[in-house]
Amino acid sequence: MTREFHLQLTPTHPNDDCALELWSLNLKKEAFEINYGLKLIAKLEK
Repeated sequence: MTREFHLQLTPTHPNDDCALELWSLNLKKEAFEINYGLKLIAKLEK
């Protein structure tokens, strides 16, 4: 069974797609998952 960590992101500005933040998160995602034994699932709230 894989444990999951759900991260809900809410942009400060309604039209922001948070592309830079999501890109940066994806760069560090693997290290987080390895260190904490959790699958990171990020969702952008609109």
